[in-house]
Amino acid sequence: MNIDSYRASQIGLIVASLLMLLLIGWFFFARVGLYEISQEVNFDEQGRLMASFPPEALERIRPGQPAVLRYYSPGNQPPLTIKAMVFDTPPDGSQVEILVMSEDLPKLPLVEDGKGQVEVEVDSLSPFSLVMRATGRYVGSSPPSNTASPQPDSATP
Repeated sequence: MNIDSYRASQIGLIVASLLMLLLIGWFFFARVGLYEISQEVNFDEQGRLMASFPPEALERIRPGQPAVLRYYSPGNQPPLTIKAMVFDTPPDGSQVEILVMSEDLPKLPLVEDGKGQVEVEVDSLSPFSLVMRATGRYVGSSPPSNTASPQPDSATP
């Protein structure tokens, strides 16, 4: 028994410790994007691309935030993903103007009968912050304004 130097065990412990340190670092320092998603995308009378969001989502959307437009063409074609940006958030409405960030805009098949969605990145948090939000302890930024339950409120008349 005195012949065993435990070298394999020591190497395994060092590798496991390094892996654990990497995971802890990821947990506190990685960034995860939070998105507000609109399924209602259309063109208004002036030809501007508008996306509708619920009022609680509009509180978190600001001009200049990055967005992604996913456009579903009629037929069996794959969705077209286009970089975009929030251009304007009118204070009196529920729609947000989206600016498409592509030089190939004239070549894009944006037709009236197609469907689309817009994903706006409203925040970027660490996994630690997400866990704290889920447990009710808000860290870093203000708590989300939407604290409603996913179940309908049956107590309201």
